Amino acid sequence: MNINQKQRLERQRDSLQDEWNLRNEKLTQLRRALIIEAGAAVKFQLEQQIQAEETELKRLEQELDNIEQTLSTTVEQTPSQPNFAQPPITPSQKDQNQSCDFSMKPKKILILAANPKQTVRLRLDEELRDIKEGLQRSLNRDNFDLRYDLAVRPRDIRRAILDYRPNIIHFSGHGFGGKGLSFEDETGFEQLVTGEALAGLFGQFSNQVECVLLNACYSQVQANAIVQHINYVIGMNDAIGDKAAIEFVVAFYDALAAYNREYDSGSPVEFAFNIARNAIELAGVSGESIPELKKNPNIIDKTPNLPVVELPANKQIPGQTKIFICRRLTQDWQDLADYFEIQPHERAGFKPGREPHSIWEWLEQRNRLGELESALIEIGREDLAQELKKN
Repeated sequence: MNINQKQRLERQRDSLQDEWNLRNEKLTQLRRALIIEAGAAVKFQLEQQIQAEETELKRLEQELDNIEQTLSTTVEQTPSQPNFAQPPITPSQKDQNQSCDFSMKPKKILILAANPKQTVRLRLDEELRDIKEGLQRSLNRDNFDLRYDLAVRPRDIRRAILDYRPNIIHFSGHGFGGKGLSFEDETGFEQLVTGEALAGLFGQFSNQVECVLLNACYSQVQANAIVQHINYVIGMNDAIGDKAAIEFVVAFYDALAAYNREYDSGSPVEFAFNIARNAIELAGVSGESIPELKKNPNIIDKTPNLPVVELPANKQIPGQTKIFICRRLTQDWQDLADYFEIQPHERAGFKPGREPHSIWEWLEQRNRLGELESALIEIGREDLAQELKKN
């Protein structure tokens, strides 16, 4: 099957699924009407309509089953295309790449910004907007969760990290070398925080914080202190203009979101950093040599000391069972999404009419299908939990 045939089948499947959803909703309404109807003649008519809808739903289900089976068989049997741009990756190389890569769990990005009174105005709003747009545009947007705090005071740094537990911390603002980074005091004026103070704080979260990006002039001093505790830290070795700073961070997150360990060199942060430095040059502005990446080789591959909860492995579930369960979750998928705490921006990417399938794929990607049976029971679908248990 070629790509055009596959796409035609997918369009046909989606159209049939839409029709199934409409007819299933109509059947529900007919059954409700039958319960409250008193007249024998009307009841007989409703029963006839219900029987006709049930017959049509079974026909649609059979067609959908056939298409799903064809598509799943195609995926299983399609050989992977060789990559002539680089030599094949051996299993040991894949393991090595995996050790450098971020885990499959969605990454939390915390952006802290400050532009105190009586300091040079920075284009922080533009920077934040462009970062958000870049992540939303990415095919891997579900792998990132972004939060930002503006007009940040020193105590806000601690509170934001404690509340959000980020994997990436990003600071945007002014830097003054050895004097520190510029945050705000209680009145909105400047309060400098030293690299040592930040390093001491970030070090308490080194089991979860994987990267710190200091988008501020002369922040190399703070980067040198923080990298004693954090795997990757990016700082600036000189003053950097607004245009170059924005180009750098936007390209950094673009590349981070697009990283593919089978094709891209280095770790995700290293790859994104190199792309970002090149972006400054491509934009025709000076400053591509100002950002510097610091690596702590002693803790790059460390295992966190905190207890790790092992999630149940994905179960091997037949395709027919998946189709059966997903088709009967069209009215309950929101409850299932709530159970797994799937974020609104992730749900927005679900294709209308195929939300249960999207949740199933979301669970597969995160190796959490083993939790599905408990989730179904929790949302009141014991019937589907029993069906799943059979397999």
